[in-house]
Amino acid sequence: MEFHNTVSTGDISGFRNLLGIDYIQTTAFIGSGSGGGPLFNMKGEVVGIMAFMLSGTQNINFAIPVDDLKELFPSSVLMPVEGIGELESSIFESEPDDFYDNASAARLEMDMEGMLRDKKDEDFYKIEINKPCKIIITGTTNVYDDRAKDISMILTDQDGNEICKSQLQNELGQDFLDIKADINNGIYYLIVKAADSLDDTVRNVYYKVRITEGYESTGE
Repeated sequence: MEFHNTVSTGDISGFRNLLGIDYIQTTAFIGSGSGGGPLFNMKGEVVGIMAFMLSGTQNINFAIPVDDLKELFPSSVLMPVEGIGELESSIFESEPDDFYDNASAARLEMDMEGMLRDKKDEDFYKIEINKPCKIIITGTTNVYDDRAKDISMILTDQDGNEICKSQLQNELGQDFLDIKADINNGIYYLIVKAADSLDDTVRNVYYKVRITEGYESTGE
């Protein structure tokens, strides 16, 4: 019998340094095969990766802090873990995601799919960058007619300042013009939205966007 998506709870007991390596000590249960699983805080954020349990004891378990692991990621775009399970080739927007505070987590090299239910609907995706790099954002929609000009995707900084904006390539095309941006480490947001000029009768505009890392900026 197999059990999927199982979560155990516990407390943070302290922070230890064992043989020169920093660990989070937790009472969250770790069993055989649980090593490598994420340790979440109450906000659902990954704070560590479960490493091992102390043999012969009860609920003395250790996780490696996620900040210590970030330097091991080859990508500049951090890919937040949204749950326990196998990685999929695409993710669908997590409603509600209509503002910066509840933005869906963006992932690199993965289709992020969503739907604008009407012209007032806006979808936000949070992008975390840990070193200067160039990113390329591509997108497509199911809009074929002249309404295409009223759909756009916008890249902003953490404070909501627009960095660049892209609309569909032409009135009869489904593909957005690519967004290409040299950005520094920090938090950014991708917004997919409809213009106020969009017809009130338009409903359920499906879209798909993807973030790809380009070459690193040289600063020249």
